[in-house]
Amino acid sequence: MDTGLQTAAADRMLAVSAPDYKVCAGDTFLLAYMAGSAAVEYPIQLDASYMLRISNLGNVNVRGKTFLEVKKIVEDTVTKNYPFSGVQFTLTAPARFYVTVKGEVTQAQQIATWGMARLDSVIESVLTDYSSTRDITITSAGGESNTYDLFKALRGGDMTQNPYMSPGDVITVNRLSRLCTVTGAVERPGTYELLEGETLADLIEYYGGGFAEDADRKSLSVTRHPNTSVTGEIPDSIFYVDFTQLNESSMPALDHLDEIEVSSIARLKPVLFIEGAVLEIEDQQDDDLTQQVYDPGASGRITTFFTEGEDYATIIRRMSGIFLDTADMAKAYIVRRGSVIPLNIDSILYDTEYLTGIIAESYDSVIVPFRLFYVNVAGAVQNPGRFPYIPDRTWDYYIGLAGGFDKTRNSFDSIEIIGSDGTEYAKDDYIQPETTITAKTNAFLYYFNQYAVPVTTLLSIASTLLMFYNTIN
Repeated sequence: MDTGLQTAAADRMLAVSAPDYKVCAGDTFLLAYMAGSAAVEYPIQLDASYMLRISNLGNVNVRGKTFLEVKKIVEDTVTKNYPFSGVQFTLTAPARFYVTVKGEVTQAQQIATWGMARLDSVIESVLTDYSSTRDITITSAGGESNTYDLFKALRGGDMTQNPYMSPGDVITVNRLSRLCTVTGAVERPGTYELLEGETLADLIEYYGGGFAEDADRKSLSVTRHPNTSVTGEIPDSIFYVDFTQLNESSMPALDHLDEIEVSSIARLKPVLFIEGAVLEIEDQQDDDLTQQVYDPGASGRITTFFTEGEDYATIIRRMSGIFLDTADMAKAYIVRRGSVIPLNIDSILYDTEYLTGIIAESYDSVIVPFRLFYVNVAGAVQNPGRFPYIPDRTWDYYIGLAGGFDKTRNSFDSIEIIGSDGTEYAKDDYIQPETTITAKTNAFLYYFNQYAVPVTTLLSIASTLLMFYNTIN
């Protein structure tokens, strides 16, 4: 089916199923009934006069009426004149029409719409950063003007503030006067357009949905961005408000673009640091662990909050997901004001009743060292030696650490890989800790050069002795 026909059919079903659909100039209807033995089908197009002609039975003014109201009027009229006529009155095609949008919009324009479109959907694409959604005027084709507040419709569900469109509507979007932002520990952080007379309390309790449970109400920060339209730049200012000490008369007014931050009590908790063989986590708070891709050989650092008087055992158990496979947790320690306190993390994690007796203090640093595993590289390489073990690496990684093969001694990258227990591994196996990788000395030229000089010397001596023997005889 053609897309346009599908859209028209969908519009028709939506309109006839909505009890509040108001008929519009341009709507097309079909009236059908039996006049005696004759079937009558009478198409009707509603024009801008809103006078609906009911076949040859009269005219009725349907301006402002819903389709269901019009349907009842028409069917009652036909039934009165033709009883048992089986009258039917249907909407065959809802009207499409233009409304005008002007004011604080990207540009004044006419927008095509229909009778089931609401105000917010019509203006959404043409609003600017300075458009008010709380002060919008609609002037009808008949000259009646009303002002609407979309916030009340979209937040509170008052759909009388988000009306359906009608032919000839002129929508004027006015300029906003005050926009304020609330962030932090409120239920609905965001940027809101405030009405005249609304204060800090309105922004937090009404628009922001109220304080969150962990909000610090005694220290709200207000950042003020002054009017920079005057000559010269005026720096931003910040001041703090104890909301618990305010009442209606002392509640501060807010200026355009003020930013209010409500801190969380959790942010006032003391902090400590965990460093070393740990997974780097952004914005670590309590037990909120978000695992990320990491380099198992890289050192990480995490900041975490704790409760006053908390034993290190509960902190470490809460953070159990951060430790790398290469961590030597039995040798961890705490650095506190220059002193070192041993901390056996293995005992904490594997004994649920274990308490360390060590109470966390603010700005402690827990150091988790890496296990010191090594891999031995020997034989025909540039720099034989012991190298730190890194998981999930193959032989070529460690040969590279040793400077690569000595090509004068090794041919075809020939190696032998022997584990710490004597097991021989294949080339495509991952190298295990304490494995020995031996690059074989198997180059023909190497052996040739090794023995060429002594063999040549022996032959020379033999030749000299033979010559001397021949001379004597």
